[in-house]
Amino acid sequence: NEGQTIFGWVHATQNYDITEKIVQHGLSAYAWESMYEKGRHIFWRNNELAGEAAVLHAYQCWGEMPYRTKVAVIGRGNTAGGAIKILHMLGASVRQYSRSTEELFKEELPMFDVVVNCVLWDVKRKDHIITKEDLKHMKKGALETSVPTTIESPTYKVEGIMHYVVDHTPSLYYKTFSYENSQLLYRYINQLINETCGSTLQNALIIENGNIV
Repeated sequence: NEGQTIFGWVHATQNYDITEKIVQHGLSAYAWESMYEKGRHIFWRNNELAGEAAVLHAYQCWGEMPYRTKVAVIGRGNTAGGAIKILHMLGASVRQYSRSTEELFKEELPMFDVVVNCVLWDVKRKDHIITKEDLKHMKKGALETSVPTTIESPTYKVEGIMHYVVDHTPSLYYKTFSYENSQLLYRYINQLINETCGSTLQNALIIENGNIV
């Protein structure tokens, strides 16, 4: 309804249809993904949990234990950190890549059983880190990620490669998610209710009364 405020994961850049609805209805939106304190993302632990949960769920769908696999993790953020933590704990052999080593990753792609992509994608980029042609060079039956899937239907196959791309994986561990985030959220909810928003919330206001900030 007009005049309402959205407080949550908005991802306005990636989800144009959601942004368009917020603008059309004259709403305001505070984006959790834009909430930082002293340079660190408020929900860094949630991002880690996304990586942890996705790895555990993907391997379960794949039917393999991590200790049998060689894994490439692309990215150096919190989600990648969570994925790597679980992979190390479960005995996988892990090699990490960043945006600056994409070409090296492509050269070494055939050696991996699993590729975990944790890069926040630049929507202006028109290329891909892994192309359909690249899939032919991966190990037969390997595990990779691409087009978003759901918890109910988490995987699909292309060129014999299983793809797992579940959004919102922290919800798989909803008790952990609730515990971690509730400790953070109450003080910001109070600020919203009392209209005493500090700099963290002010900087996270991405749409105000239908106007993109």
